[in-house]
Amino acid sequence: MRSRTIITALTTAATLGLAGPAAAQTVLSEQSRPFSVDATPGVIVFSQYQADIDAYRLVAREDGEERTLNVEPSPEPFDVDVGTSSTGRLVAVYSRSVSDEEVDLFRYSFASDSETHLTSLSIEDAVERDPSVHRGQIAFVRATREGSRLMIANTGANGAPRTLVTRRGSVGPIRDPDLSSLRVAYTTVGQDGDRRFQAMHVRNLRDGKDRTVKVVANGQLSFAALTGASFSHTGRALYFASTAVGSGTGNRYLRWSATQGLSETRGTSQAIDTAWSGGSLGLLVVRNPGPDGTCSRDSTKGTCDLIATGPLRFTRR
Repeated sequence: MRSRTIITALTTAATLGLAGPAAAQTVLSEQSRPFSVDATPGVIVFSQYQADIDAYRLVAREDGEERTLNVEPSPEPFDVDVGTSSTGRLVAVYSRSVSDEEVDLFRYSFASDSETHLTSLSIEDAVERDPSVHRGQIAFVRATREGSRLMIANTGANGAPRTLVTRRGSVGPIRDPDLSSLRVAYTTVGQDGDRRFQAMHVRNLRDGKDRTVKVVANGQLSFAALTGASFSHTGRALYFASTAVGSGTGNRYLRWSATQGLSETRGTSQAIDTAWSGGSLGLLVVRNPGPDGTCSRDSTKGTCDLIATGPLRFTRR
């Protein structure tokens, strides 16, 4: 993995539109394909595209050192989430295709450098994807011909997962859940006539109350989107990004908490994935400079990169 930190503060601030003289952005990775990222204290896990196999490997970065995890390569970026088992051990969860019609969930153990197929969480003729793990609990999306469901279960037990949210038929899919001790955040995609929108939801796991914290909608000349959400390590705050390609406005990094609501700072229209790291790294952002929304094979259009924003200052809306 190539890694560098050569972007100057002036250039990066102009590119990202981040406020504040203390912001110090760092480029952690550059790749020729779009990729994904997640983080937990001291560890960053991301997909790394390797041209020699035309597939992605799963890579962990700890103390500035990178290593490839003992996980089968994937033709698409891993929908990885890194967290802990019920005993506090570091684990990562992700999905992988096991047949033409089925996608199942897997758990990787950092301690044993091995993975486990979570067969008890899978059913036939379904796609289980976008998992998130926290203290042995796992939230994920189950997609079937009837629609999609947000599920929750225990990775170490054989009991059947239970459904938290159901979206049927053409209502629009559920995607990108992120789990904390008290809440689960997730995104829905929907359409009302010609208006296509995305909404960020936060659901309280104790009382089942579900609130919508952010909605973005496409305009005639712009395409709006939300990145997957990422809880802080304490679970008290939720971080994500909104983008509005073409409009020149609406590009924000966002922070939500139950006590303070939604706050924001300037972001970038190039954000395609985000994960909260905190500390000196701040928010991890995968950027895609491709004008068509995909990282082009033509290197003259720029590579995708992973940046750490440094500390951010959020302002209440």
